[in-house]
Amino acid sequence: FEKIEDFKEAFKGHTHMFSCLGSTRKQAGSADNFYKIDHDYVINASKIFKEVNPDSKLHFILLSAVGSNPKSSFLYVKTKGQIEEDLKDMKFSRLSIFRPGQLFNRGHDSRPLENISAFFAKGINYITFDRVGISVDILAKAMVRITQVPSNEKPDDNGNVVEILENKAACELAKRTDIPGFENDTEDQIEESKKEENK
Repeated sequence: FEKIEDFKEAFKGHTHMFSCLGSTRKQAGSADNFYKIDHDYVINASKIFKEVNPDSKLHFILLSAVGSNPKSSFLYVKTKGQIEEDLKDMKFSRLSIFRPGQLFNRGHDSRPLENISAFFAKGINYITFDRVGISVDILAKAMVRITQVPSNEKPDDNGNVVEILENKAACELAKRTDIPGFENDTEDQIEESKKEENK
């Protein structure tokens, strides 16, 4: 990512871009490094994506975070909010922003404090109908499915769409089996993911 300009050719000819890049201040080593990884790397790559595909309708799918706010005093949600605003300014034909809350079943990327909060969040999630957290596999399914369905949001004057999906909307999208290419994704498979989530 430090030399992303050297890889422009890899972005050519594509109409969809996913960004799931993220870190923590602890992992990055400093606030500056965290901002560089979470914000600069994403924005620099997105600029190249748009630059090398000038005549295409581009769909950018961003994994952000619940509570993202560019005016926040908290570094994490402030950075996520700034990413969202910068991507909006780039005027993609469609910008889909996913704002998950607690992420369940992160596997090797699990974090001790998150594991503790996840224990309580799963219980709350059950009684709030998926509003608190989401399993990473269900979130991934939703992010892929969004590329295959039209947006429910009204386009702006230039025909561009910005849509924001939080936990509940992402879960509902992941459960859909009427989307071309996902007809074989049965309710049983979704329920199995939910069981894993609740372990």
